[in-house]
Amino acid sequence: MNFKTRIILSGALAFAACGDDDTPADMGTTPVDLGTPVDMGDAPDDMGTTPDMGMEIDMGMQPSLTTEAEIKAFLEGETLVMEGDDIPTHPNGFSEDLDLGASTQCYNQSTIDVMGGQFQTTSILGTLVNMMCDRTMAGGTAGPFVTTTLTLSNISGNADCFDVDAAYTGFGQEGRGRITTTGTVTVELELFFTGQALGHRCADGMVGTSSITLNGSEFMGDAVQVYRAQ
Repeated sequence: MNFKTRIILSGALAFAACGDDDTPADMGTTPVDLGTPVDMGDAPDDMGTTPDMGMEIDMGMQPSLTTEAEIKAFLEGETLVMEGDDIPTHPNGFSEDLDLGASTQCYNQSTIDVMGGQFQTTSILGTLVNMMCDRTMAGGTAGPFVTTTLTLSNISGNADCFDVDAAYTGFGQEGRGRITTTGTVTVELELFFTGQALGHRCADGMVGTSSITLNGSEFMGDAVQVYRAQ
């Protein structure tokens, strides 16, 4: 008894024959010329090849972040989180170890949700212990605070530096920021309460540059808040 198996690979037709011990050695005048065995690896649609899933995404491609509109569109819908070592020693310019009452800058975590081109900021406070900020000991919650206006201006490079002005009900923040998009999206914001700092804009240097005067004195602390997209 003879069996013929027909395999279709992307329109290419290959024939193979198999049999049992009763199959005559001489195929005689069988009309099908078996010819040279088909190399399965040469088939037009190699089954070992990964299927084409469409356009290949270039992971090295960077988004354009050269205007306020592009930056806000890029961040829209993102949840940005600052915690642990990403919290600076001087948030908004004031030492985290100072007891400033309702304005104490000791934080456990801070979250910014970007919605409608605005920031919604919610913070979990840390705990002051013997005039030292314990970031690991969560205290109360501050916020959420939603910006009434958020302006990103004087943008240099691909969001390498941009000035930030954020107005909330009852207070405001101003300073400079930058965005990195290699790996995890990171937003760095060097912010101070409105009207208290000088030398804190991109025209004075990049984020973290020692160029700042706070309330008339040279600022020696670290106010760079680092937020990572979740």
